[in-house]
Amino acid sequence: MGLAGCEGDVQPGPAGAPNLGQDVVPISVQQARTYPETVTGHFVSLCDFEDVPSGPRGHEQVEHFSIEPLGEGHRKFVVNITRTGTGAMEVGLMPKNHLAFAIPHVHNFTEYTLLSMAVYSEALRDDLCVTLKSDAASWRSHRTIVQAGWNNVLIDIQRLRKVKNFNSKRVRTLVIEFADATGQVTFNIDDILLIDNRRQIKPTPKGLKLDKVGVDYLLVLPGRREPLTLTQSPDGLWRLGPHPAPVSLAGPNESCATEREDLGLMGRRKVGYVEVVEHNAARLRLRNIWYFPTRAGEWASLAVRQIRWDYTFYGDGRQVTHVELNNAGGAEIRGVRFQLRVPAAWADFCVDFVIVFPFLGCVGLTLYGSYAYNRKRRPWVCQTYIAALSVKIFVR
Repeated sequence: MGLAGCEGDVQPGPAGAPNLGQDVVPISVQQARTYPETVTGHFVSLCDFEDVPSGPRGHEQVEHFSIEPLGEGHRKFVVNITRTGTGAMEVGLMPKNHLAFAIPHVHNFTEYTLLSMAVYSEALRDDLCVTLKSDAASWRSHRTIVQAGWNNVLIDIQRLRKVKNFNSKRVRTLVIEFADATGQVTFNIDDILLIDNRRQIKPTPKGLKLDKVGVDYLLVLPGRREPLTLTQSPDGLWRLGPHPAPVSLAGPNESCATEREDLGLMGRRKVGYVEVVEHNAARLRLRNIWYFPTRAGEWASLAVRQIRWDYTFYGDGRQVTHVELNNAGGAEIRGVRFQLRVPAAWADFCVDFVIVFPFLGCVGLTLYGSYAYNRKRRPWVCQTYIAALSVKIFVR
């Protein structure tokens, strides 16, 4: 699972004292066991704070990092909270400062799809950003959620190919920052890795194929002319394509929501989360959540305003989509429009959109669809049914 590039490998408490028996197991083996994306076996460590034969010792690797531009904060080698092995680095950053990592050896990122970091956070935050710098250009990632405890933060470095003048063969610096910090942020870092995670996820229902590349998914379904994609958009949210279903919201002085996507009433701050909930021979379930926090930086919990999409796929072509919007604590919304890609049967008539008006709190919509070719395999047949429409009243 993933939180805007954050794989859901989260442990809610501190790691405690290191296991002194861990040094019997090579660190590369520990990393392969700990980080699911390394299952392909194609990964390399940029920094792990362990003693390297004929190389820098764990505490010496801290010297590759610096706090810029003001130098306010601290960085130190620690052994009390580690993700793998016996060493990690603790960092304290003051506002308007960031942590810069001068990458010591591997500068060619072209063979990899992910940058992975183990980050231990003391609190739930949504403002972790990573910047990569080459000789002539730089690229900044989407905001990433980190929960309290250890997080496997995943940054999709395939995006570097689209950055003008960015030379992916000469990546020099990695910058880590908490963009909305108002006080000191203390965190630990361990195991900075480059990973090629391109693979097929198994098992899945017969006739259904799910591939993962970077932080995105490609889904081939029986009876479909083209595959589905669950891809992170420029705004940091994942959308199911190639034709995403728009959601639009109407404010107090608007008569109706528009046909185009309009999430403005949810606020400018947004961060995405996606995970494979279930995959087996019977069905495949994916979850996609769009978070719209009302406060910057540190959160109290994940129970914030959100739009949640749950997709269930079966081997015979059936698909069930449930979307739920929760605006608790947000600006007033008078109407919600779910624009459907194809007309859907609802009772004894068809609709190509659903409007909930007036909107009073939390609304859920469940769509049932089946897709198949006709006997001559020419046009494809799509039947969609609105299985349920539920409105939950939220009182402010």
